[in-house]
Amino acid sequence: MLGLGLCFAQLIFCQIQSGTNEPVEKKDKKKEKKEKVKTEFNEDSLSGINYYFTGLGMWTYRNFEDQSVYGVYKTRVDEKPTYRGGMNLGVIVPLNDFVSMDIGVTYFGTGEKYGYKDSLGGDSTYNYVRRYLQLGVPLRLRFTTGKKFQGFMYAGLTPLNVMQIRYDANYTTSKGEFIDPDEQKIKNDFSTFNLMVSMGAGVRYNIKYIGFTYSVEYRRNLLNTYEKVSIPLDHHIFAIGMNLGMYLRF
Repeated sequence: MLGLGLCFAQLIFCQIQSGTNEPVEKKDKKKEKKEKVKTEFNEDSLSGINYYFTGLGMWTYRNFEDQSVYGVYKTRVDEKPTYRGGMNLGVIVPLNDFVSMDIGVTYFGTGEKYGYKDSLGGDSTYNYVRRYLQLGVPLRLRFTTGKKFQGFMYAGLTPLNVMQIRYDANYTTSKGEFIDPDEQKIKNDFSTFNLMVSMGAGVRYNIKYIGFTYSVEYRRNLLNTYEKVSIPLDHHIFAIGMNLGMYLRF
């Protein structure tokens, strides 16, 4: 009887002990489910392809020569540079760790302005701004170094179309009357196709899947703006500008 009592007591003790372990295991499982798994961002997981958008602001100039027989365009020698804007869209595709192909679309304006005021103290004035609206497809090689903070340089050619010339003038008569005609949209007598060379340098700052970029750029049209048969001018546009924007990283 004593042996039977001891076996019965041990059985009861084992059941109580196993019952106390079960809630502890369940609590541990619940804690594991609540814990969030943190994964670090891995630069190597990105393909290196970037899509970018930048705004463009630039001072625009031109080399100019009046080639008419009687110097019809000599007053244009006194034209001044203007500040114009534009934008760029594009994709950067890596070729290796340092070199990429930069392909995109750029829309921008260049221009020149003229201002006259009667030097004898009269009220006569004459002012105008001439703008060249252009759309191009930049094809450039880009050289980049760095990881999170990067420096880069680029250079290439841009086939472009001069879409139209806009001419906006106003003047004041000798009697002080101000005249402001409507802006003219000129669509002939100029070369619609041109070829632009561009080069620049800048910096980028990467934040995981996005980044910010800033660069300075030099642009120059290689071909004459005008058709010399219609307007005998040797006119080559160039500009110095700044690009500021952001990009997506994939």
